[in-house]
Amino acid sequence: MKQKLRAIFAFVAAVVLVIAAVVYRTVETGRGGAQPSFVENLSPGGEMAGPKGIQFDAAGDLYVGDENGIIWNMGHGGPAQPYAELWRLQDGGGVPSAGGMAFDSQGNLYVACYGFAGGSVLRVDAGTRQVRLLARNLGNAASVLITRDNSHLWVSDFRSRGRLLRLPLAAPSSGGPDQVVEGLEYPNGMVFGKDEKTLYVSETYAGNVAAVDLAQSPPRQVQVINLKGAFAVGSLTGLEFDPRDRDRRLLYVVENIRGMFSVVDLDAQPARVVKQFRVDLMGGRPCPAAMAIRDGYLYFTDVWSCNPLLILLGIPKWHNHVYRFPIINLSAIY
Repeated sequence: MKQKLRAIFAFVAAVVLVIAAVVYRTVETGRGGAQPSFVENLSPGGEMAGPKGIQFDAAGDLYVGDENGIIWNMGHGGPAQPYAELWRLQDGGGVPSAGGMAFDSQGNLYVACYGFAGGSVLRVDAGTRQVRLLARNLGNAASVLITRDNSHLWVSDFRSRGRLLRLPLAAPSSGGPDQVVEGLEYPNGMVFGKDEKTLYVSETYAGNVAAVDLAQSPPRQVQVINLKGAFAVGSLTGLEFDPRDRDRRLLYVVENIRGMFSVVDLDAQPARVVKQFRVDLMGGRPCPAAMAIRDGYLYFTDVWSCNPLLILLGIPKWHNHVYRFPIINLSAIY
C-alpha cells in the first residue's frame, strides 16, 4: 500500500513539475534577451476595463474597445471618451466585448465580438454612431481586416480547427462568407502583405505566424516562423507593419502572456527575428491584447494581469490602460 501511495505521489509531483516548467517557459522564454521598453500610459484615469481592440481612424484619432462592450475615443492623446456602447444591443446574448477593430474608408468601424451572437461582427456607423449587428454565427470572431478597396471584410474564427472567413461588405449577413480558409489553429491577428495577395495570421497557442497565399485556389498556408520556443505555450495575438515600411518586410508580432513584441524579417531565408521588445511596469507585467503603429510609436492595449491560471479559469484580473513606446524605423536599417 505504501509503495502505491509513493508511486502516486511521485507521479503527481512529476506532473506538477512538468506543468510548472511549461508555465515558467511560457511566461519567461526570451524575455531576458529582449530590449526593455519604457512605456507611456495614455489612459491614467483607468476608464477602460480589459481593453482589447485598438485602431486609428483616417484622421489619426485612437479608438479602443474593452471587455464591457464600450468603444472609447482617445483622440490624439487626450482623456478617453465613450464613442459607442455595444452592450446596448440585446439580440445576441450577453455583453459584446470588443475584440479586433477596423475602419473602412467612410469611417465606419467594424468590431469582432468573440462570443456574442455566435461570434459576430458589429458595425458602428460613422456620424450617427449607431451600432448594428452586421454578421453573426461566425464562430469565435477574434479579429477583422478590411480590404483596401473596402469590398470585403476578413474575420478570424478563433478555434482549434480555425478558419478565416471573407465577407462581402455589400451583403455580409445574407449570403455568408464567399471565401473560407481552413486548416489554421486558433487564428487570431491578421494583416495583409504588400499587395494583398498574402495574408499573414497568428496561430495563438501554436506560436506560429502563417502566410496564406490568396492568389492560389484554394489558398495555401505555410508556416513563416515559430516564436513560442520549446516546452512552452504560445500567446500570439496581433500582427502589424510599421506604415513607414512600405515594402512590408518587417512584421511586428505581439505576445500576450510574455508581454513581448517581436520584429520578424520576412525577406530573410528563413524568416528570422531581428529585434524584440519587452515591457514591464511597477504594478506588474502588462499583457498586450492588440497593437497599432503610427508616427513612430507602437500603441498597445493591456487586457489583464499575467496570471496563466486565472486566465485559464476564465476569471482574469482585468487591467485598465493603453500604452505606447517609440520605435525606430527599422526598414531604413535592414
